[in-house]
Amino acid sequence: MFVRSIRLNSSLLLSAAKKPQPALSKLRLTTLPTTYMQQQKMGQSTSSEQNPSSQFKSYKYEDILKLVNEEPEQGPYLIDVREPKELAELGKIPNALNIPYKTAPGSLDLKPAEFQELYSFEKPDENKELVFYCAAGIRARAAAELAQSFGYKHCSVYPGSFNEWMIRDGPIEK
Repeated sequence: MFVRSIRLNSSLLLSAAKKPQPALSKLRLTTLPTTYMQQQKMGQSTSSEQNPSSQFKSYKYEDILKLVNEEPEQGPYLIDVREPKELAELGKIPNALNIPYKTAPGSLDLKPAEFQELYSFEKPDENKELVFYCAAGIRARAAAELAQSFGYKHCSVYPGSFNEWMIRDGPIEK
């Protein structure tokens, strides 16, 4: 679900009355994604099964809890795309691998040796499922889109992300 907003500067409105063309060309439409928790409050669905426009499989809290209790090699990779500072302050979901989206967006495009050197773990296999999460679900979706552009075929998102995980008292690894 996306909310569209129009941001206008009052000086643009005044100049629009005098010179409509240049002022209107400065008009910006901004698309603001709603977070998982906002969608829940509004009673909106976040599931990809109920939202056909969603291109990613959507995981629920219970699904992630099952992944945490499995051996990491058996299931999909759980990828935390928050920044290392966020992990240091709050912890992470157990068995998750940290690949920060904001400071290192091209990480999944690195050669395996470069990736290993940077992160001290093997680069995820392109044919294995990756389940992305962040704090509120926004960076997770962006990271999944980016991973697809790098050739990863099975990308999923946990829209509730770490905020929901903490609210529901999921186990946390420090």
